[in-house]
Amino acid sequence: MLSHIWLYRSHQARLYGFWRGGLLWLVDLINSRLRPCIRLD
Repeated sequence: MLSHIWLYRSHQARLYGFWRGGLLWLVDLINSRLRPCIRLD
């Protein structure tokens, strides 16, 4: 799972640029802390 996350983030950095990709990573990190998980039972 860690390798998948690393590949996804490196792809974002190549696609959007280093700074914008880092900003997207930071926003995702903050959102994961603030928003509840969605359960589809």
